[in-house]
Amino acid sequence: MVVLEEFDDIFDNGSDQSLTHNDYETIREHRRRLDGELFFDRLLKLLRVNAARLYPPKTNDDLRELHGRIVAAPIADHNKQSLFYYILKDFDDEDQREEQSSLDFANRFAMPGRYRVYVDGLWELDHLNFRKALDDLTDPSCIPTFPDEILDTLLRHTPTHEQDLALVYYHTVSPPLANEIIRDSFFKHLAKLSITEAYIFSRQQSDPTHRHLFELLITSALKEEIGEARAARCVELVNLPFDREEEDWFEEHLIDGNGKSLHGAKDTVMVRRIAMGKMKDALKEGEQLSGRNMNGVTWNTVKNGINAGLGTRMEAYHSG
Repeated sequence: MVVLEEFDDIFDNGSDQSLTHNDYETIREHRRRLDGELFFDRLLKLLRVNAARLYPPKTNDDLRELHGRIVAAPIADHNKQSLFYYILKDFDDEDQREEQSSLDFANRFAMPGRYRVYVDGLWELDHLNFRKALDDLTDPSCIPTFPDEILDTLLRHTPTHEQDLALVYYHTVSPPLANEIIRDSFFKHLAKLSITEAYIFSRQQSDPTHRHLFELLITSALKEEIGEARAARCVELVNLPFDREEEDWFEEHLIDGNGKSLHGAKDTVMVRRIAMGKMKDALKEGEQLSGRNMNGVTWNTVKNGINAGLGTRMEAYHSG
């Protein structure tokens, strides 16, 4: 009968088993790249196993002590199994997939599949294999743990060509976004991908979060590096179907609020007013706009065109 308390029942070469120097240093480097904390460290902390300084184990004695700390912890067996399964994955030979230590352990101890899949995901995440990690962490059988932290890791550490992973994880797992910093970080990421999607997301929030994200959306669009991408995002922004309250927030933010110093703040207000058919209001906001040239067109040209279109109605505008 195999038991968790027996070191040799878990580690096949128990008498001398330890990580290679390269594997040991790789894990430590991954921890540094992940801002000093692996998800295995988070698991130990969550389960109140006082063994963080022992991972990764440098020697066989360290591995034995780590084993002892885990088996002595007042936690359920399936939690202990999860920790040992994670550690054993460090000893797996990827070229011998049918003889993996971790898989053999999971089978011998009848480890529940949902825990195995989830630990696989955390291990891949800790080893910066983000796409592989997502395959496991979005498995329907998984009970999400650290969902906000996983989303934050994907947001901040995935390479440019894998920036879709954070959005996939969010839509699949629906993390609570209880941490405001992570919520705002995700919202900026969403706004970068789609102004409209971010706008819809902001409207799903209750006040004052709705207004905060709405203003963050405006800032995100106008802070884009000047060029065609910025122009396209701003056009998308000013054509969104704001309600009356959002219309007020939009103008307050860009005329009197924190967004007034953004490049093109007044221009954006004027464009929004023109898009909404508020020609007189557009002229009023555009009084100080003149010489900026955009693809051969200046604001003077635009204002002259509006004036010509209003014709005799201009008298009423000026008298008002």
